[in-house]
Amino acid sequence: MRRPSAHSVTNFRPGPGAGAFLLLMVYSRWAIGAGPAALLHQQMSGASLIGGILFGSLGVGYFIYGKKQGKVAYLVCGAALAIYTFVVSSAALVIVIGLLLSAGPWLLGRFF
Repeated sequence: MRRPSAHSVTNFRPGPGAGAFLLLMVYSRWAIGAGPAALLHQQMSGASLIGGILFGSLGVGYFIYGKKQGKVAYLVCGAALAIYTFVVSSAALVIVIGLLLSAGPWLLGRFF
């Protein structure tokens, strides 16, 4: 019988951050009063979903840029952009908060 290689799918083990991320997502919904039943029956609109994907991707880019360049404003706004869509479910709030956080590093650099 052939031994599986080290790169085989059967040897996949998620890193230590995967569980912490899932716990953060569940706790954030529970902490704002959603409760365990609401976690199973969440309604998400198409605009909220697309806004979450768009601003989450931008947030990851900001975070990586801020980490490599040592710019704290990009690092903080990137982390906030990547995480806030798990807490906010309203499409209008997802878009408004996303636009404000996206402009955050520029506004901080211009006025401070």
